[in-house]
Amino acid sequence: MRKIFLRIFFLLTVCWWAFQFRPITMQIPGSTPANDITIRMPLRDKKRLDFFFREACFVGVWAYTLMGSKPVSFEMYTKQSSVFKNTFRLSYIRDLLHDCFWPPDFRELCFRLNPTQLKMKLGWETLNKYFPRFSNSRFVLSSSDSGSVLCLTLIDKVKFNNMVQKHAEDFEPLLQKQGDLLDNENFISFLQASCQNHYLAGILLGFGKENARLYAEQDKTYPEGYTLSSPWPEEQAANLDMLNENDRSFTPWDLSILFYPRFACDPLSEATKQLKRTYEAEREQIIAYYKGKDVVEATLSLLNQ
Repeated sequence: MRKIFLRIFFLLTVCWWAFQFRPITMQIPGSTPANDITIRMPLRDKKRLDFFFREACFVGVWAYTLMGSKPVSFEMYTKQSSVFKNTFRLSYIRDLLHDCFWPPDFRELCFRLNPTQLKMKLGWETLNKYFPRFSNSRFVLSSSDSGSVLCLTLIDKVKFNNMVQKHAEDFEPLLQKQGDLLDNENFISFLQASCQNHYLAGILLGFGKENARLYAEQDKTYPEGYTLSSPWPEEQAANLDMLNENDRSFTPWDLSILFYPRFACDPLSEATKQLKRTYEAEREQIIAYYKGKDVVEATLSLLNQ
């Protein structure tokens, strides 16, 4: 009986593993028919991309760079080495046991044990595996290591260059030092240099010139760190509650979770009100684009523009 059980278990495991590597073929349209490509990937890779895109585009703000007006968007995840180390901290173990037994808080327990960070890592690696196929893409992907956290950057070269040219007077010293934005490495190094100046970083992140100036000034006022304010305080609180109530590691979620980009601002200024209207309109466009579509195919189609 035991041998029969082991054989059945082994057979099911092999079948499941084979299913994960079942090839999926996707037709990805480009900006012109000549740029259309066909991608063949195992189902496992598509699942990894699906999770990553939902997290980066809908929970994060990558969608506003893919489809909206933001030249640059960031996403972050905690490296597994840091997660592993924290797991064995005495305080973490004590809190985990508390959640398990007295009283059992199943939502908090799922949050502590969920594999979100690992899934983000695998999704990012999978995206970089296929992104070289998009040789004519106007987007640039890069990552920067800041200790326990990896920052993932999406740059739209067209919007980025237009923003720099629009504010050429502010970026003139960097342009003289960094040179023209000719290739992907130039965009990455230019962004890294701009982030040393919070005024320039605010412009590239889409805060608007006046809000970028306020961001830089408040950052000097609070040198230990400045939390970006939100023009949608009530909506943002509701959105955070929605995120906390759902375990996204195991349960699919829809586009209602998509929120607006946060930015430092004077909530009463006309520039902020205009930026709010812009992001609200872009959110509707993003939802309309993704509605009824496969998330992976739809996002790869945007990256192939």
